[in-house]
Amino acid sequence: MKGFIVRNRYYTDEGMEYAFKRLCSELDKRGAACCVVSPRMCFCRDGSLETDIGCGDFAVFWDKDTVLCSAVQKKMRCFNNARAIEVCDDKVKTYAALEGIAPLPRSIPSPLMYASVDATDDEYLSAVASLGFPLVLKERVGSRGEQVHLVTDADTLSALYAKLRHVPHMCEEYVEGGEHDVRIYVIGGSAAGSVSRDGMGFRSNVYMGASVKRAAAPAELVSVAEKAAAKLNLDYCAVDFIGKKRPVLIEVNSNAYFTGAEACGIDIAGRYADYITEACRAGR
Repeated sequence: MKGFIVRNRYYTDEGMEYAFKRLCSELDKRGAACCVVSPRMCFCRDGSLETDIGCGDFAVFWDKDTVLCSAVQKKMRCFNNARAIEVCDDKVKTYAALEGIAPLPRSIPSPLMYASVDATDDEYLSAVASLGFPLVLKERVGSRGEQVHLVTDADTLSALYAKLRHVPHMCEEYVEGGEHDVRIYVIGGSAAGSVSRDGMGFRSNVYMGASVKRAAAPAELVSVAEKAAAKLNLDYCAVDFIGKKRPVLIEVNSNAYFTGAEACGIDIAGRYADYITEACRAGR
């Protein structure tokens, strides 16, 4: 059996490099030779989409380029698939897809504003203010918590909106205790382990300095995480919850780092490698 890990051509970091090394090692133990690649794609004269990736049985797609993923899918099974990655990469699409599946914070997506328009949408700002302050503004596409902003008052909201009105975003109610979260890893439809992350300020991202420890997630959150992964058709993901009194789902990450989880003794790479090789051998 032969496979690939598809990474972004222009970006990598320590968390990704750790994931690539661990997955290649665990896949190799299971008889699946694996290498890390950054393939190119093109449209042929007949309009067909192609990629120069070699022949293989599977690809672990660790990128956000869903068009490239669609090209790779023509040649082999992708973990995760293009549609699942697309939905997870956009917070509004994620929330819309999970209607009735998971408890979510009250949120108001920004209307699309074209770059040629230079206006202030007072009606939108008024609706956002009704969520109460403080509130959280999230750019719809982002990672590592860098595109998440705390809004303390109306003046801060107006100033931030002036900067980001042409950037798709949404505003959501502030959930007390957002600097502490529960992350549940789901592989092949089943929870593979969970951790709690404790940060500072209002974010719990490890990149922002949060600490990680192994923690058993409540059964009801495990059930929601598994249902969310199934609804989004994800082979692998991490589902994040915040709030102690009434936890809400705030993100589903299709390329979740797992350095911290494995440091706590959770074998994410081994479980994922088991699932990939078993799925390929069974033709799923």
